[in-house]
Amino acid sequence: MGVERNFLEVSTNTWRDAESCTTNERRQHWHYHDQFELHAFWNFSGQAAVGGHRGALVEHSVFLLAPNIAHAWIGEPTNGHPRGDAVIDCAVLFREHHTARILQLFPELRNLESLLADSGYGVEISGVPDIHEIGDRILELEQLEGCRRFSQFLAVLDRLASCPRKLLNVGNSVGPANFLASENLKRALAYTRQNFRTNLTLEQAAEVAVMSPSHFCRSFKKAYGVGFVEYVNKLRVECTCELLRSSRRPIASIAYECGFVNISNFNRNFKKYVKQSPSEFRRSL
Repeated sequence: MGVERNFLEVSTNTWRDAESCTTNERRQHWHYHDQFELHAFWNFSGQAAVGGHRGALVEHSVFLLAPNIAHAWIGEPTNGHPRGDAVIDCAVLFREHHTARILQLFPELRNLESLLADSGYGVEISGVPDIHEIGDRILELEQLEGCRRFSQFLAVLDRLASCPRKLLNVGNSVGPANFLASENLKRALAYTRQNFRTNLTLEQAAEVAVMSPSHFCRSFKKAYGVGFVEYVNKLRVECTCELLRSSRRPIASIAYECGFVNISNFNRNFKKYVKQSPSEFRRSL
């Protein structure tokens, strides 16, 4: 039997001055998680790319993303915060299945459902009067353990649920609008993520979900806020970004390895999601 991983995973990066926060450390490639992500930025500025959204990364801000939303943080440090010149970002990952069970078991927490549902669009919270206190409580999570960490995490979510929030992909949701998706759809989603590098078809994924292709298309978009074909293309683009970072192989070879069978289609989708051509992206690394 495998060892159950913790419900919360907390990771904090701190640079004591602007010079030590190198360009490579500031620039994260496109990626996604199979967990919710709560991310606090302190003393940062730059760009936040979340799904189809690209906007300013406010130096004191908090983001909440549902599972499987592709995103990248491209930051430049600023100075003048009371902490000194410290540049900080703190990511808290928490599990979808556990979160759903917690809300089912404790009706008192149902006020969090709206916030978690909105995270399917990508949520940004900044400029609220108590943003510094919220950020401090998020940063403290790494130092806490057991019940104290869990209770403080719930307190943070409760505070965020009452804050004005900006939805980043309104009309173009990239994560699950309802994070309590059916088990069949989850199984098809996992199958898709394992096989997107192959000549994966809609019919194959629908068969895994035990649905007709038309019903699967409607259910997939309703649950995850994005069409099946678009989701596969995003996975393939994220794969090429990773290989472009780690390899000097020809771009076309990388595109084929990640599942694209047509170079013009690859270039069109890469530009759509990354806002750069593949060669421009490689030069920027």
